[in-house]
Amino acid sequence: MRLSLRLAKLVHYTPDKNKRPGIIKAIVDATGLDRHLVSNLLRNVARGIPLDALSRLCEFLVDHGYCSPDQLPGALFGVEAEQFWELLARRQRLELCVGVRSAEQPEWPERAWVVASDAVLVGELLNGVSTLGGTTQLRVGIGGDRPAVGTKPPAADSKSGSGETSGGRGGDELAAESGESASPDAASDNAGDAGAPSGFQAGGFQAGGFQAGGVGAGASATRIPHPEHMRQSLVWSPGAEPSETAIERARQVYDDFGKSRQEKALVCLGSMKSNPVAELVMAAAFDCQPFQSQDGLARAAERACPLFLRYRDRDPHPDSCWGGTRLAADVETSAPGIYYEQADGTWAHCGSDESGQDVAFVFYVNCEPQGWMEMVVGGFSGRATRLLAKTLASRAEHFWPPTFSAFGKQFGAYVVKYSLPRESDHRQDLLRTDVHIDPTIIPLDAAVFQRRLKQEES
Repeated sequence: MRLSLRLAKLVHYTPDKNKRPGIIKAIVDATGLDRHLVSNLLRNVARGIPLDALSRLCEFLVDHGYCSPDQLPGALFGVEAEQFWELLARRQRLELCVGVRSAEQPEWPERAWVVASDAVLVGELLNGVSTLGGTTQLRVGIGGDRPAVGTKPPAADSKSGSGETSGGRGGDELAAESGESASPDAASDNAGDAGAPSGFQAGGFQAGGFQAGGVGAGASATRIPHPEHMRQSLVWSPGAEPSETAIERARQVYDDFGKSRQEKALVCLGSMKSNPVAELVMAAAFDCQPFQSQDGLARAAERACPLFLRYRDRDPHPDSCWGGTRLAADVETSAPGIYYEQADGTWAHCGSDESGQDVAFVFYVNCEPQGWMEMVVGGFSGRATRLLAKTLASRAEHFWPPTFSAFGKQFGAYVVKYSLPRESDHRQDLLRTDVHIDPTIIPLDAAVFQRRLKQEES
C-alpha cells in the first residue's frame, strides 16, 4: 500500500506559475515549518513527514477551519492506486462524459442519441470499476479468511437522484463479493467536502485496512474501493449544435467537475470529434489553448500535445489543439489516423482504413495531492471504440503504471493498434462486441512529456 498526502486538496491549493496564492506563506507563518518542506508536502513529493510536522499541520487545518479534529489525521492521507481500475474506483465521485449526436428526422422527436460504440465502452468502464477488472473475488481481508461458500450477502440500499446514483453498485454488494461487511459508518467516508477519501475512517486513521494501531489491528477485511457517487454528463458532439453552443456546454460540464471538492475522476468517452470536453482535458494537461487549431505550425516539434488525430474527409473538423488535417509543414500527414511522438522526436502513424487497420487511444492525468483524475478514452472509429472496450476489459494491466510522473502528477498515454480482417457483412460488424483481436499497445515515451511539461512553481 502506498499513501499520498492530500494537504493541497484540503487547503484548496492549485499550483499556478502565474500567481502566488499565499497559502505556503500562511502555513509557514502559522506552523514554523520550513518553506521548502511545505512546498514539497503540497506537491506530494516529500520523502517523509516528521510526526512533529504532522501535528503542526493538523493544528493549522483545525485552527483555520479546513477540517474538524475528528477528521484528522486521516483526511490528510489518501491511498494511491495500485492498478488501472483503482484510478477510477478510489474516488468518491466518478463522472462519465458522453457526446450526444442530433438527428433532424421527424420520427425522432427527441433528436438526441448516443452511438452504439460509446454505449459499449460505457458498459465496460462501469464493469471494470465495479469489479476492479474482475479481481474483487480475489480480494480477501488482511488477516482474514475467505467467506464460506453460499454466504448470503446483505441487502444493498440504493438511492437515485437527478442524473446521479449513489455508489453505482452499492458498498454492501461489493463487500459481499469479497465476504466482508460494508462500513457501518457511511458518513465517515463522506464527511463534508473536506472528508477523508474512500478507505479512510475519520478518527481511526484507517486507510484500506491500515490502522494507527498496526496493519490489520482490530480490522476485519480490506474494503473494496468503489465510488460513492456516479454521474453521467451529456454534451453536444461537433455538428449536432452550433459550435458556440457545444463549447459552452462542454465548459459548463468541465467547470462543474473542477468545482467539486470530493475525491473525483472524470472520464471522457471519445476524442474531440465526438466529445468537446476531451479537448478541454488535453489542453489543460499540456497547458495550451483549447479549440484552436495548430495545423499552421512549421515544425511538428512545436505541437503542444504528443498525440495528433488526423481527420478523415468525412469526419467533423473542429478546431483542436490535438486534431486537424496537418501535423505541421515539415511532416507529411495525408493518411488519416493517430500520430504520436516518439522518444527521438519523430512522429509515428497508426492508420484507420477499410483494410482492417484501426487505432484507439487511452490518456489520463492523475493528481494525487489534489485528489482528482481526468481521462480520455476512445477509438478513431466506432469499430476501434468497440475493440478498445474489449481491450480495457481484458488487458487493463497494460495501461499501468503511468508512463510519466513528475510534479505531483502521473501521466498515462497509450496508442492501441488493431489489425483485423475486413468483415464481409459490415452491418453485422456494427453489432459485434465479442471480437477478440490481439492489440499492439504502445505507451508514449517519458521523453515526450519531459519536453513539454515544465515544473510548476510553488
